[in-house]
Amino acid sequence: MNTRILRQYARILLGTAALIALGACGGGDGDSNLSGGITYTGNANPAILTTANGADLITGAYTAGANGSSIGSVAGTLDAPESGGTAPARPFALYQSLNALMARLSPAAVSASSTARAVQSRSETLPSEEGCGGNLTPTGNAQISFSYDDVTGDFDGSAVFNAYCAEGESLSGSATLSGRINVATSDFISMTISTHNLTVISGSDNYTINGEVSVDPGASSQTVNMDLLIQDNISGKTVWLNNFTLTVTAGIDSELISAHGRYYNPDEGYVILATPSPLQIMHVDDWPSSGSLTVTGANGKATLTALSNTVYRVDVDLGDDGSVESTVTGNWADL
Repeated sequence: MNTRILRQYARILLGTAALIALGACGGGDGDSNLSGGITYTGNANPAILTTANGADLITGAYTAGANGSSIGSVAGTLDAPESGGTAPARPFALYQSLNALMARLSPAAVSASSTARAVQSRSETLPSEEGCGGNLTPTGNAQISFSYDDVTGDFDGSAVFNAYCAEGESLSGSATLSGRINVATSDFISMTISTHNLTVISGSDNYTINGEVSVDPGASSQTVNMDLLIQDNISGKTVWLNNFTLTVTAGIDSELISAHGRYYNPDEGYVILATPSPLQIMHVDDWPSSGSLTVTGANGKATLTALSNTVYRVDVDLGDDGSVESTVTGNWADL
């Protein structure tokens, strides 16, 4: 396995992780304290939809409560994805950063000479390339370790971020990576990333995230399963993306995204997500240009429809009987 293969997989994950913020699977309740340190203590009941909160609930579910415009991208200085089809969201910025860092690791570079050992290991400290928070002098680093078995294809690694800074975004905390590749073809069979009290500071955004994302790269589509707690360190409130399943099918010039699941809002409660029509994001765009997303609460449903790559519409049906009580249009860029 070499740097090219790692970068290729990083790009696959970048394309799918963009839509992690869509929500969570509608299965049974999970553990609301995923990794210790962050606990979901908000409203755990089905949300009561109203004409006043319907649009906020569904757009919040899409972005995981983030102001996408305030999110930086560490990955921008490390490894550019093949396409720009990404929806701004906290989880996207986080995993883009993590995977760009992991993409710099190459088990083949562990040793310059051949070795009979199946297990190869490598450690590296990556210094920050710029300052954060108004500091002009770069400070902080990311300590990376990586181990690869070139017989079984198993690999695992870890990253400890010590105020690591790039693109104005500071990371502190840790993450682990594990999975397996096909030794004969160098194709990834599976990958799991776990974050442990990882704090991200970007502009006015300051949040900590715990949880796990696992990816199953298929022949024609990728399946992403995840469970995340995201705490806003300014307000102290936590949103919960619980037992999430996402399927992304890559096309020539776009990606189709299907999802179903739960999104827990600490004030309103949870809604169950679905995509009646897969969301389509062109590679040159930041937002969906077609498709729809729905959230179902205790008393009705809200539907978000992509009218174009710049405009969306939200319809709120309080009785879930086909009668729309309110309609709101907005610009994607304002989310």
